[in-house]
Amino acid sequence: MKRKKGNITIGKTLLICSMLLFITTSEFSSISSCQGVLIEEGLVPLEEKEFCHQIVAQDEFVYLFVMNYTYNEEDHLYQKDYSYLDIVNVSQLNNTQRMGRYYLTKGETLHEIVIQENTAFLLSSIFRGENYRYNTTVTLLNVINPSLPSLISEYREDNTSSVYDLACYQNYVYISSHSVLKIIDFTNISEPTLVTESPLPAGTWENYVEISEGNLYLCNNRTLQVYNLTNPKQPILVGEYPNLETDPLGMEVIGKQVYITYRASGFLMVDFSDAANPSLKAEYHFPKRHIDPGGTIEDFVIAGETIFTCAQYLFTLSIKHSQFIRLKSFTHIQGWGEKLCANEEAIFVSTGDKVIIFTYQYQPTKLIIGLSVSGGIILVTTLSIIVILQYKKQKKKKGE
Repeated sequence: MKRKKGNITIGKTLLICSMLLFITTSEFSSISSCQGVLIEEGLVPLEEKEFCHQIVAQDEFVYLFVMNYTYNEEDHLYQKDYSYLDIVNVSQLNNTQRMGRYYLTKGETLHEIVIQENTAFLLSSIFRGENYRYNTTVTLLNVINPSLPSLISEYREDNTSSVYDLACYQNYVYISSHSVLKIIDFTNISEPTLVTESPLPAGTWENYVEISEGNLYLCNNRTLQVYNLTNPKQPILVGEYPNLETDPLGMEVIGKQVYITYRASGFLMVDFSDAANPSLKAEYHFPKRHIDPGGTIEDFVIAGETIFTCAQYLFTLSIKHSQFIRLKSFTHIQGWGEKLCANEEAIFVSTGDKVIIFTYQYQPTKLIIGLSVSGGIILVTTLSIIVILQYKKQKKKKGE
């Protein structure tokens, strides 16, 4: 009877140990072994004939540049009618609400949206229809009340080359065009003035600008340069990565690491920690099976240690290790992803005729493999000692 009782006691001990193992594993897994899955959460609804061409997220609001098209039955073509900036409240992803709207001039194209605190900076242009010249406008909007965005001031310039990008630093706005880099002073907000315009190297196009840690980064099809902005009116060239040999489609700067997407559907990461001697640290090329023929990666956003980008899939790439970029996952998109943005809660992908909301959900595992090696060894060793001591205790009772 004692032997049977001993076996039952040992069995109870093992059961308790198993429960302890399960609970401990669950705790470790929820912290160190969570696996993210992208799930389509819903849509930001667009009306018929509306097309979203730019999208930016800031906290619980998403800013959409929307163009409305009318169908010309004679030419059998859709033509631009009017355009506007819409502010959407996305605090409830399953019930997004359009808040306010700001109309642009008919036929105006919005190239870039930058949100700083309660101010929206818009870079737009209208094609003049002759000699590839444009009328360019930088618009400042007060968006402290998202239901009623209001005009603060405008800077207008006629007969310019095509513009690409805009960046803000202190009271200055930097605009890159086909041929020059312009600096606009908004210190006197009611009367912004042109400070200077610097010619860009001949033969460059799609010049992108970003500002990080007091430095301005300029990227085009020939070179990647960094300028110090100690004097914002007079940027000083402090570093250059020449012979880029690619057609850039976008740039993001995190600290002193520059990420570039290019027309051949890939990414480069150039490290400017030593500005005088920048170096290519990582590169990634998408397999052809992931990008349809003729398609390209046009937009991306970085959140934490992950790049989100899109084409016919929403891709996630890990940049946890500075020496390489690794594809983590891809999720099919209904349509072709053109533009995207992200806040802390979701990723928003525009396919033109709709905006799809994706959430990044974690699925913690409850398997022992979720433990770290050291944690697993300690736990198993502890449980083994408990079982051995219990067994010796029962054996001793049996001898008595």
